[in-house]
Amino acid sequence: MPSFPYRYFIRLLSVPWCAFLTCVGVAQTPPVAITVPASLHFMAQHWERNEGLPQNSVTSIVQGQDGYLWLGTLNGLVRFDGVRFKVFRYPEARGLLSNRILQVWMDSQERLWIATEGGGLSFRNRAGDFVTVTVPASGDSSYVVSICEDFEGNVWWTSSSGRLHRYRAGRVEEETSSWGLEWYFCITIAQDETGPLSIGTNQGLLVWRDGRFRIPSELQPRLTESVTILHRIPGGGLLAHCGSRVLELQKGAIHRVVDSQAKSDVSALAKDRQGRVWIGSYSNGLRVRSGTAAPVTIGRNEGLSHEVIRCLYEDREGNMWVGTYGGGLNRLQEGAFRTYIPASGRVSDVMLSIAEAEDGSIFIGTNGDGIMRWDPDNPNAQLGVKSGLAGAHVWSVLKDRNHVVWAGTWGMGLLRAEGLEFKTVPDTEFFGDVVLASYEAPDGTLWFGGEAGLASWDGNHFQFFSKQNGLTHSDVRGMVVDKEGTLWVATNGGGLNRYKNAQWTAIRQKDGLAGDSVWSLHYDAEGILWVGTFGGGLSRIEHGVIQNFTTAEGLPENVICHINEDDMGYLWLSTYNGVCRILKSALKNYRSGQGEALPWFTYGKSEGMPTRECSGGFQPSGVKLRDGRLCFPTVKGLAVVDPRRALVNSQPTSVLIEETWLNGELQPVLGPRTALRVEADQKRVEFRYTALNLTAPEKVRFRYRMKGLEDRWVEAGTQRSASYNHLPAGQYVFQVIAANSDGVWNPQPTVQTVIFVPPFYQSMWFVVPAILGAVGALGFIIRAFALRHYGQRMVLLEKLNAIEQERARIAKDIHDDLGASLTQIHLLSELAHGDLGQPKVAEAHLRKISDTARALTRAMDEIVWAVNPHNDTLDSLMTYMTKHSHEYLGAAHIRCRLDIPTLLPQWPVSSETRHHLFMVLKESLNNIVKHAQPTEVWLRVTLHERAFTLAIEDNGCGMKKSHLLANAVDRIMGGNGLGNMHQRMKEIGGVLSVESNKPKGLIVRIKMEVLPAERSAK
Repeated sequence: MPSFPYRYFIRLLSVPWCAFLTCVGVAQTPPVAITVPASLHFMAQHWERNEGLPQNSVTSIVQGQDGYLWLGTLNGLVRFDGVRFKVFRYPEARGLLSNRILQVWMDSQERLWIATEGGGLSFRNRAGDFVTVTVPASGDSSYVVSICEDFEGNVWWTSSSGRLHRYRAGRVEEETSSWGLEWYFCITIAQDETGPLSIGTNQGLLVWRDGRFRIPSELQPRLTESVTILHRIPGGGLLAHCGSRVLELQKGAIHRVVDSQAKSDVSALAKDRQGRVWIGSYSNGLRVRSGTAAPVTIGRNEGLSHEVIRCLYEDREGNMWVGTYGGGLNRLQEGAFRTYIPASGRVSDVMLSIAEAEDGSIFIGTNGDGIMRWDPDNPNAQLGVKSGLAGAHVWSVLKDRNHVVWAGTWGMGLLRAEGLEFKTVPDTEFFGDVVLASYEAPDGTLWFGGEAGLASWDGNHFQFFSKQNGLTHSDVRGMVVDKEGTLWVATNGGGLNRYKNAQWTAIRQKDGLAGDSVWSLHYDAEGILWVGTFGGGLSRIEHGVIQNFTTAEGLPENVICHINEDDMGYLWLSTYNGVCRILKSALKNYRSGQGEALPWFTYGKSEGMPTRECSGGFQPSGVKLRDGRLCFPTVKGLAVVDPRRALVNSQPTSVLIEETWLNGELQPVLGPRTALRVEADQKRVEFRYTALNLTAPEKVRFRYRMKGLEDRWVEAGTQRSASYNHLPAGQYVFQVIAANSDGVWNPQPTVQTVIFVPPFYQSMWFVVPAILGAVGALGFIIRAFALRHYGQRMVLLEKLNAIEQERARIAKDIHDDLGASLTQIHLLSELAHGDLGQPKVAEAHLRKISDTARALTRAMDEIVWAVNPHNDTLDSLMTYMTKHSHEYLGAAHIRCRLDIPTLLPQWPVSSETRHHLFMVLKESLNNIVKHAQPTEVWLRVTLHERAFTLAIEDNGCGMKKSHLLANAVDRIMGGNGLGNMHQRMKEIGGVLSVESNKPKGLIVRIKMEVLPAERSAK
């Protein structure tokens, strides 16, 4: 230890080592394959501002327990799910002290620690709140450089001023002399998973023991140079940048990984689960060392977005994330495929047919470069110009069991290697110059196909087949022999041909085959024939039963170039749209329209292929190597995959509901046990969800449904939101599940209970009173209708009663008048008949009969007039009454005078009223004629507001005053005439009065009030 305390002097002179903040924008590039040795084959993809990053400098990366990736940038804190960036900034994110984030760290309590430029420190708790950590003022502008957590849950951090702090039990502790650091400048700190808390200083490495930092005695040789970076290795151990070396510290042992070019060149360290050490630099990109191999540099030329590296982080899926200064965020991942591209100077990158040699090397037919031979020692070796294949388009290459290499070409016919020289095979003129397919049967017979037909070679001679002798089409693209010895032939236009017992038969599209243009065949150990077509998809034939699979069942493309299988039961298909893989058992058990969708997995450029377009239409168009690897030719090189390394990810991805929006307004995040209330005026609800898959987030598929509204899942594809409008009131459960990139679905959905609150008119407090009110109103209406009906019934009954009374009156009148008159006529007729011998007596009887008949006629006229409704007016009444008065009084030689208005109103007067008024008039006139002995009679009509008065005046003998006072009795005694008149007027609501007419005579006054309803004028 130094003998003088120069620590604070060093702090004053120190320059912040991470103030190098370059912000250079780089245009986005699509995922590219990094050209490195096969053992280090990575795919790179990067994101910048155009893809959602708030700024192109990523300073720190960490993954939360929920799977989110958290990024520190110089313009905010970022949460990333592989697809979308969520940015948190000050002042919206209360608790953040600055938007220039330098460090992020996740502790065991799921608190995200955030260090900002200017010395600010805060953490984000589980609830999503940002909490500011108050750090004692140090009098300088230092900032946090390194953060870690020890086994006791204490959080430690170093600052750019060289000081160390600890957060324990909710309080910040600043280093004291008891920590043993007064002579050291603290730079970085890390907790070894299997060892002590370690700190890197300007004088080497120290470890925490017995309450203070000490020099580790077990670490030999001792590290005395500045330790600027410490990285915790998962599973135990540390990576350290010490001086110009990168070291691995394991249980007291020091292992040198690599020497850096300069002491200050290393900016970040990481060790992945494959044991590879990643070294980031300030100017030279990445170096990756695997085992004892030499480090491999990855920079811009190899696909990295920028060569100034700030941080490295491996996520739980094995992806390496690289933060750069100015180049945004990079993701490096091992591609499932290895790509082999010919060296520059070739005519074409198009790879065609493939065959494996006995030494493990691969013969590759090319489109214009003859045959290439690839092997680990000389990957660019070529058989071409000097071998007789100058400029050859080799569409089919085969190495038979006798180690003879055959080449089917387009333009040169069938060739065979003799030594290192390829020569045209004799006696093959029937092929013309195009041979597209080669196949060696289990019995050693060689079969060749081309545009002209099919030929077999038994080692001595050829046998040729074409459309003229059995084939349905002469364009042959492939052959295979099954375990029963049957030859199956793929034709380009004639479907599938079968040759057995020297007989040809065919299976075509009309017979159920996927298509008539057959490009590839594969016969597996289970006796199933797989048929790939051009444009029709895939056919599976087992015991004569054909199943077809197309893009409708999930195939990426209906053009099948090659079919093969691995040792784990997966079928591999190369197509014009990538290579896809699926379990053969899934296809066997599939029934269209039933159950889950087929779990196809498609590989493309993001998995390491040079292109998605594979080559096909020839045989062999792919090969399974002896070590189990599968090779597929493409139009941009050879793609090779090891199925054992491309294992299915059986772990389902977790799904989170990130946001809920109501009517376009963001709602607070709720847990699955808290129901979301949607008020009646909130018509639209939207859920935004995600699946935390960082390896291939673009391949994650979703399904959702609103339980209670729909039973079937909605296939959302890659869409990460769902919305509903105008749902009926009630309680529902929104459910969402996801399938990872290998098609494995979540067994349990992520849920959110939703309560759609009914509008006030649907709530119980409104509905119940409304129902009661409606019932009451209905009862009232029913009662009103009943009363109305009852009233109408009563009116009808009254009318019927009035009619009955009228009928009874008419019957009475007929009985009284007609009956009496007819009886009188009958008696007089009898008398006249008996007195025929006495003419004068008989004449008198006949005269009485005549008078009685006339009276009877008048009575009938009165009855007809009374019952006729057309006469129900005051004018008609007065007309009839005056006519009767003239006739009646004239017969008695009494003058009848009238005082009646010329125009009488058309007031309605009912039949009953008319009848009674007429009878009163008739009785009055009868009394006048019989008793008064007048010379004239006046009829006077006076109109009032609601009534009229009829006065019958005579100038006869009159009556005494005492008789007038007792007129009712006197008249009743005299024949009931006046009494009947009073009774009639009472029945119709009128008034009858009798008074003297000065100087002599009487006045019978009738006053009749007309009802308002009867007074409406026409």
